[in-house]
Amino acid sequence: MKKILILLAVIICLAFSGGSVLRNGDVPLDFKIDTIKINDDKRGLTVLLTIPVSNVYSFDTLVRHAIVREKDDFVDEVEERYADDSTDTGFDYSTLLESAYRNKNIISYNFASSQYYNGAVHGMSVYRSFTFDVNKGRLLTFEDCFALRTKKDTLSLIKLLTKRVNVFGASVETIKGLHFHFTKDSITFNFDDYEIASYAQGMLQAKFALKELNRYLRK
Repeated sequence: MKKILILLAVIICLAFSGGSVLRNGDVPLDFKIDTIKINDDKRGLTVLLTIPVSNVYSFDTLVRHAIVREKDDFVDEVEERYADDSTDTGFDYSTLLESAYRNKNIISYNFASSQYYNGAVHGMSVYRSFTFDVNKGRLLTFEDCFALRTKKDTLSLIKLLTKRVNVFGASVETIKGLHFHFTKDSITFNFDDYEIASYAQGMLQAKFALKELNRYLRK
């Protein structure tokens, strides 16, 4: 059924473009952007994905698979709901590239992903971050990039994150599962809806110059 949905309802555009697809920042000149669109009037379904292509095959494949898989899960749920009730229409899904950075050692992306199901009080938004070690050929984790040697270091970083977010009621409680991405001279930590604040505060970020976090970074 999903294949039928895709064949009948999907319009896919592979468009190579630049900074216009970004909410913030610019795409380096050696990136291309694949734009995937779905417009299904019957189910009231719209999908928009913007996926960078770095020409590092293993990383491109990993990122595309992760983004498309989450989109497929959403489309499958829409198809099931529509099969149960054909009046259940009105769905929206997007994963949009917000930041892309590359140097000789890493490639780092950040996406904003949002979804809305018909009848929901509101949509939900999350960040999707990927930082890839070009030399080792694998994704980098928080532990790969940061060395918090003592509990004091951990508490100090948590306090610093909360202060930098600087939103009333927002509070970072743990470093576990932190999402982050790099740009040329900075690192940004990304927090989803409800992660550290109320829904009304939306998705939040804490951006630092790399030199500000030098004491925590692995050398």
